[in-house]
Amino acid sequence: MVPEGWKKAEFGTVCSKSISYGIVQTGDAVDDGVPCVRVVDLTKADLNPTEMITTSEEISQSYRKTVLQLGELMLALRGEVGLVRKVIENLVGANLTRGVARIAPDYSKVTSDYLMWAIRSPSFRSDLLRRVGGSALQEISLGELRKVATFIPPLPEQKKIAEILGTWDRAIETAEKQLKNASAQKRALMQHLLTGTRRLKGFEGSEWKTVKLGDAEISVIDGDRGKQYPVASEISEQGFCLFLSAKNVTKRGFYFDNKQFISEQKHSQLRKGALERGDIVVTTRGTVGNIAYFDERVPFNHMRINSGMVIVRNSEKEFDTLFLDILLKSSIIQGQFDRLVFGSAQPQLTVGIINGLKLPLPSLPEQRAIAEVLTIAEQAVSSREMQLQHLRTEKRALMQQLLTGKTRVKVAEAV
Repeated sequence: MVPEGWKKAEFGTVCSKSISYGIVQTGDAVDDGVPCVRVVDLTKADLNPTEMITTSEEISQSYRKTVLQLGELMLALRGEVGLVRKVIENLVGANLTRGVARIAPDYSKVTSDYLMWAIRSPSFRSDLLRRVGGSALQEISLGELRKVATFIPPLPEQKKIAEILGTWDRAIETAEKQLKNASAQKRALMQHLLTGTRRLKGFEGSEWKTVKLGDAEISVIDGDRGKQYPVASEISEQGFCLFLSAKNVTKRGFYFDNKQFISEQKHSQLRKGALERGDIVVTTRGTVGNIAYFDERVPFNHMRINSGMVIVRNSEKEFDTLFLDILLKSSIIQGQFDRLVFGSAQPQLTVGIINGLKLPLPSLPEQRAIAEVLTIAEQAVSSREMQLQHLRTEKRALMQQLLTGKTRVKVAEAV
């Protein structure tokens, strides 16, 4: 249903010129020539001409239909079909490679900013993707692109909608920068505190040792890989014991969107691999070195590792477990994993390799102090992530309302 005062038009009818696709090829590239935008460039946060391939002025002029002008749009026809960016000042005069289309709005019908948001709207994308062809590489033809249904409100309403959504975009951009800064600060703090290059107050004079994990009264425990190992028919969406998969152990810890369980009977038949509170899980096959800490925040009492993981069980005699968890996730240990992993088709770690990891060993009080500082830094990062996710969710909901006319904006009347 078209909102009152709006029009439904085919996309091609709101463009002032024929939509043109880029025809510059990577084989036309030269040094220090005219920048050419590729689909991959549209995915980057900053559209920087110095990072793009370039072609000669002569070749660019022979493809005049795709020389970019200020305010026009660039739209991906291949791969990430429908990805759209606006031409800004540093791209005026640049050209396009194959797979990117030049969109010149008809300003008597639509503003450039509104058209960009319309392309990103759920209704536009749904119609667009319905027309996409290809399996290995998705692609839409210009003919099909021109037919995509586009909802066009009056120009004053377009400008207001674009203004509102642009404000949300800027808030998201600010939140992204804040998250990036918080993450960088946390990484730097980890590097300094976990190597001893920066010491916390009160611990400046104490010496550190280096120990192998296997010499520090820390057990590395394999899962049960015997004849009782669960088969597909013994795994279900509900059950007594959560049977961990690779999807559950990520670089940021446990993740439980996808869960699989085994029965209490199957759980009792397995000899090894049951987790206890305070255990740390390390992935050892495929994606190696992911770390997750089974602390009191995990909402499952019964969990088991699969055959591509091990349990690191700390005695607490030399290492604080929270400190050990942070240390295992750090670049200090992840760098050792990268050097020691073997297997090209499927990277692997062994219990022996993990036991041989070299760990810096401050005193227990200093470990706890370091863990406290780094936990606060991690909480700051998590807070920024939640804020960013909230803004993105709210913006998506607002786009759905504004770009379909379900929520109308107030436009000041001309005097």
